[in-house]
Formats: sequence, C-alpha cells, structure tokens
Amino acid sequence: MNVFDPLASSDYFQRLIDQTAILIMHLEAVRDGAGQLTDFHIKFTNQAGSQIINRQPTDVIGRRLSELFQPAYQSVAFDYCNQALSTGQPVRYELPYAINSVQRWFAVTAAPFGDGVLATMQDITAQKQAELDNQRQAERLKFVTDNALTAIGLYSIVRDSVTAEVIDLRYELINQMAERLLGLKADDVVGHTMREKFAGIEQTGIWIKYKELAETGQPLRYQNHYNRDGYDLWYEVQGVRQGELIVLSFLNITGLKQAQEHSEQQADLLQSVIDNSPSAILLFEPIQTEQGEIVDFQYRLANPSAAAITGKSTDELLTSTLLTLYVKPQPNLNDLFERLIAVWQTGLSQQFERYTELNGVKLWANATLVRQGKNVLAVLEFITKLKDAQRQLEQQNSALARSNESLQSFAYIASHDLQEPLRKIQQFGSILKTQYASALDEQGHSFIDRMDSAAQRMSSLIHDLLSLSRLTSQAPPFHAINLNVIAADVLMDLETVVQDKGAIITIGQLPTIQGDALQLRQLFQNLLSNALKFAKTNTNDSYESPRIQITCQQVSGNTQSATLPANFRSGYLIKIIDNGIGFDASQAERIFGAFQRLHSRNQYEGTGIGLAIARKVVDNHGGTITAQSSPGQGAIFTIYLPS
Repeated sequence: MNVFDPLASSDYFQRLIDQTAILIMHLEAVRDGAGQLTDFHIKFTNQAGSQIINRQPTDVIGRRLSELFQPAYQSVAFDYCNQALSTGQPVRYELPYAINSVQRWFAVTAAPFGDGVLATMQDITAQKQAELDNQRQAERLKFVTDNALTAIGLYSIVRDSVTAEVIDLRYELINQMAERLLGLKADDVVGHTMREKFAGIEQTGIWIKYKELAETGQPLRYQNHYNRDGYDLWYEVQGVRQGELIVLSFLNITGLKQAQEHSEQQADLLQSVIDNSPSAILLFEPIQTEQGEIVDFQYRLANPSAAAITGKSTDELLTSTLLTLYVKPQPNLNDLFERLIAVWQTGLSQQFERYTELNGVKLWANATLVRQGKNVLAVLEFITKLKDAQRQLEQQNSALARSNESLQSFAYIASHDLQEPLRKIQQFGSILKTQYASALDEQGHSFIDRMDSAAQRMSSLIHDLLSLSRLTSQAPPFHAINLNVIAADVLMDLETVVQDKGAIITIGQLPTIQGDALQLRQLFQNLLSNALKFAKTNTNDSYESPRIQITCQQVSGNTQSATLPANFRSGYLIKIIDNGIGFDASQAERIFGAFQRLHSRNQYEGTGIGLAIARKVVDNHGGTITAQSSPGQGAIFTIYLPS
C-alpha cells in the first residue's frame, strides 16, 4: 500500500501556502554594476497577495517591487527590505494600505533570505481598529476624569511577598483635580506608594481604612480632616476595589466645612447673645384650628431672661402655650395675645410700652413684635429702672418749676417791695441835702453822702439780680438779630465813657444770628463796659488809652477747639480783645461766677454780676464763652455762637 508523504509533495506546500491569509513573498535583490541595491525582483508570492496588490501570482512573479506597489508605498517597502538585507535582522512594522479605496492596516515582516528578503503581510485592521477605539475611549475617560470636580486616583495593591499582607498602595494614575488637591504633578506620584509620599497618613488613622478596603473589598465612604505634611484639608472619600486595583475619589469639602464651622460659630454666638441678653426673647408659633383660626401660641424659644420674668424654667415654657402657662389669669395677657395675632396676620411689626405684674413683680417693658416666617418674635426690653429715673426726673422738674416760681416771686418782690424803700431813702437823703443842709455839720453831710452811695449800690445790685433772674427764668422767642446793630447801640450808650477815656474801639463785620436782642445787648454791654472799666492807669492816675477790638470769623464743628460745645455744628467765633490790666489766668473761670470780684469796690465799682450775665446769655444761645489773660497784658474773651 502506498503511503502519501506530504513533505515529499511540492503541490501540497503550494496549496498550504495559498490557503493562508498572510501574504508571503520572496524578493531577490537587484543590483547595479557597482553592486548597489536598486530594486527587488519578486521570485515568489502566494495567493493571498492577489487580494492585497489586486494581481494574481502569475502576474506578479518575475516583476520588480517598484512595478507593483503604489508610489506612496514603494519607498517604504524598499527601505524596510533594504534594512533587513543590510543588517541581517528581521524588520517588523505596521503599514496603513488602501485596498479599493478602503484604508486597512497590515503587520509587515521583512527577514533576510539569501541575497534577498522573505516578506509577510498580515491584515490587522480589526485589531488596529480595536486599539484606536480603546485609545479614543481612554481619551474620553481621561477628559471626563480630568474635568471632574472630584480628585480621582487609581492604585495597585502592594502586598508583602511572604505573607501577602497589604502593606501599601501604589499610584497608577491620578486626574488633574488630584494634582491640584495634592499640589503635585502625576509624574511626581505615579509609581510611588501612598505611605512613601505621605508619611503622616498612618498617624491620622486613614491608612487603616484603606488597608481594610484593600483586604475586604468593602466599599469605603467617609469624611476626613487631613492636617499633616503641610496640608490642611477637609475632604469626602469614596473607595472601591476591583481585583488588585483600588479607585479612590476625593471631594474637597474644605470650603464647605469652613462655611459650616463659620455657620456653627455664628449660631453659637447668636445663642450666646440670646442666652446672655438682659432682654426677654421669645418665639411664638400660632396654634390654629382646621379653619385657620388662631386659638393660642406655642412657645418655641425662650432665653433665661424670659424664663426669669415668667417664673418658669425654659423647659416649662417650651412645653407650654401662652394662654395655658399660668393657672391664674395674668394682667394684659389677652392684649398680648391679640397683638401677636395682628402681627402674624398682617406681617406688620408692633412696638409698645407695657406695664405688667408677673408673680407679684412690677415691670415696665418696651416690647417689639416681629413676624419671622411662620412665627412671631417678641423682644421685651426691661425699662423699669428707666421709668423710675424718669419719674424721679419729673419730680425734680416739678420741684425746679416750683423753685423758678419762687425765684420769679422774689424778682417781683425785689423789683417792687425792695426798690420802694430804697427810693424813699434816696428821696429823704436828697431832702436833707437840699432843705436841711445848713443845719448839718460836715460829719452830717458825710453820713448823708455815704447813705446815698450805699443806696445807689443797693439799687444797682437789685437791678443786676433782676437781670440775672430774668435770664434764668425766661426763655423769649428768638429772631434774626444783626449783631452789628447791637454793637452800634451799645457804643452809643457808652459814648461818654469812651470819650472820657479816649478809647479806640474797632469792630469788624459781625453776623446776623437767631437770638434775643435784649440779652445780646446785655452781653456786649457788659463785655465792653468791663474792657473800658479795667483800663490801665498811668503814674499820674490818668488812663492809658484803652484799645478794644471785636473780631469775628465763621467756624464749623471740625474746628479744633476744646471750648466748642459737643453738639456744635457751625457758627461764629467772636473775640473781644483789650489792652487793659488783665488778670491771673487761674481766675479765668472764677470771674464768670455771680458776685465774684478780683478787685475791691474802692478800686473798681460794680456788683460782680456782669460776667455771670454774659455767660448766661451765651448759654441761652447755645454757645460758650471763655477768657484768656495775664496780669498787665489785657484780656481776650472768646465767644462761640451757633449760626
């Protein structure tokens, strides 16, 4: 029996090669006269080649490589074949090649074979397409992860080579958000382990959670505050395991936690303010029937001050209602109930004063009711002490009013009952001087002169006291007063004294202000009279010519001066400057007191009330007056009057 031996049959090998899907081609080197490689001569190809180059093997064998392939691929094919032949080493590469206008991919191998090359081409279009699909999918996934708000890391589990215990996690991939969270680039961490990059992770207890995830595969989720290795972060972590890989996602919630902590601090601060407020703070929630009628209010918030005035504990209040809190009816409770209803229904706040008695304690409160959402907030500011002080002030004002009435009564008595005896004394003195002069000796005339002088001083004193009392007890209406006119009138009254002493008086432009003409006349009369009275005297008892200057400038509340009233906004600074005898600076305040004299009556006449009247006039006009001086250097009286 004959046995078929395929190895001895060339026809068998030909059929076998033709059936394969891989193109097999033997190319023999073609050289020029100098032995340089110029082309390849095709010695053999199988049937698969006909599908790639669109020619049957019989049309290919014997042809040159440059005649078969499209121009775009000729140089590529020649270069790779030349490389294999010249190096003696196989060359492998991937080649895109269009067949019937359809782009396909081939894996090409060129191996040296004698003085030629044995080349194979295998269609890998499906594999290449899968790779491209995977690459596009990976790029899409990378785009998603890199633009996610969550930091994502892929880790491989590192185990002990002997015990297989989980000892670390190695970074395999991190997204851009993870880079920002860590402050590191992917190249700085990928390939490194977690415990290597973050040594403090073990002290925080986080590593135990990650190790448990790696060992059990149980999904992980928690919030953590990491403040080691230069980080101070709050983040929420989720982790899952698949095989020997772990995915951890980190959501940075530092801002949220900080806002939450701030909110908690504010809430604690608000609660502290409420708990320590001396005012009673209550929050009421209406209790309604099915028809919407409000029948009571439930206490929802009560601070210690509220509990103190009700005589109940905070817990008792929060479990009670307004109308059922007390067994006995309480005064004004129904009124408060009606007000709460009105505020809740209208949304309009109410503020009112309320006197009440709770548990026998008498209280005045300033109550404010405000709707807050579905509730009504009540704030009771206790003003019992203020009311007591107000009552005392009213009593003092009544006493002051009675005192003013007594002062006015005294002024009436002084102007009538006291003046009349003085006039009689002066009249009788005059009669004695004129009708009985011959009967009186020199001492008698002296007694009468002294009596008349005392009566004159008493009359002046009573007159000045009347002027001062009127300034204290009367408040006439103010009108627009031109101070230039006032000053001119005063100078006319003082004309004789001015001429006698040879005084030089300079008056600048003065303003028009709101005031009382009579009082302002008294102001300038007294100040100018003083300036003339206290002129310097020469050695021969003659007066040194008094020089008096009145200046004025407009000022505002921003003017730096300790003498400005606290509520002074704008007005005028008036100065009366003289070159008189002056006075010691330590007496600058004393001289404005009633009956205060720096000199004896023998030296300078007067009652000592003129400057007291001047200050009272300025006070009545909302201003201030001060004095500056030194002995022998004259005096400056500074007046601020509001405009």
